[in-house]
Amino acid sequence: MHPLPEAGRPLLAASGRLPGRRLLLPRGPYQGGRTGLSGAVRGICPRQGRGPGGGVGIFPESPPFSGGASGSGKKTGGSRPRDPATGAGNLRTKAKEGPLIKYGIFGDIHGNLEAFEAVLSDMEDQGVTHPLCLGDLVGYGANPVECVEVVQALKCPVVRGNHDDFVTHGKSPVSFSEAATVSLEYARRQMSPSQLNFLRRLPLVYAEDPFTLVHATLDGPDQWGYISTRLEAQTCLFYQKTPLCFVGHTHRPCAFAQEKEVRPLEFRQVDVHPDRTKAGRRFLFNVGSVGQPRDGDWRASYAIYSTKEEQVDLRRVNYDIEKASHKILKSGLPESLAKRLFRGE
Repeated sequence: MHPLPEAGRPLLAASGRLPGRRLLLPRGPYQGGRTGLSGAVRGICPRQGRGPGGGVGIFPESPPFSGGASGSGKKTGGSRPRDPATGAGNLRTKAKEGPLIKYGIFGDIHGNLEAFEAVLSDMEDQGVTHPLCLGDLVGYGANPVECVEVVQALKCPVVRGNHDDFVTHGKSPVSFSEAATVSLEYARRQMSPSQLNFLRRLPLVYAEDPFTLVHATLDGPDQWGYISTRLEAQTCLFYQKTPLCFVGHTHRPCAFAQEKEVRPLEFRQVDVHPDRTKAGRRFLFNVGSVGQPRDGDWRASYAIYSTKEEQVDLRRVNYDIEKASHKILKSGLPESLAKRLFRGE
């Protein structure tokens, strides 16, 4: 069991540096496609500049930051002072002023560039301003290098997933299937030392008001347990210090709320407004998987949290699954990894 550290201290991280955070992609020379979120897929631009600061954790290759969630620059409720820094572009200014911030929460990309591109395009269409990544960038799919590059270009908070963890160790756990092990070896051969180091230095937990990000569970973030049942959710919620928590890992979207007891929710559109929900209520959301859903629905899955409406919406997105599966076969990865995409498992 791992209790969360006090606010203002790194959460299960590799060093003492705090994360920088920006709203959208750094403006750069996107080639042959849309700018913004989806443009990162076609034209990866280098990490540059510094955006408004975020929460507690480690975000590699970003400058040290001391501050809270982006906003008015005033202290609120004992949290750290908010960063008053401005950034380029109207979206950054609007988010800073606070009328609307939309977080796009995604994870379990697993080297599926086609699904990732479709999700980023949908985020852009939905007006997402702050992408948040729940890890597992690699494994299973044919494009681990490109998916890591896109996440790096997003310059958003990212937590480490189990596949990200294992690919940097040079070996896979005995619990992994042969196909999963082969795919990690493939990813390891494809990736550069700097990319492996990027994954190695990702935090296990990231927290800022009003949410926490963890790939697996808060009670044992480095043990890679699953949250599928009410009891498993209750254990995680015990360690949850923020009103909202977003997780991945199971590849199956679900949601739980805790008042006096924990109960499952229908995860389509969940109202999380503090004035319309009971005091002290906390929410736990599994946003599903971008690159390999396992709930019987092959479409890519992610969630949007809007601070204006104070609601969390589950999104499902069509993508070029034929192309993604063909690339798996062409790369020499196991055929089973291509077939399971169509079954949503």
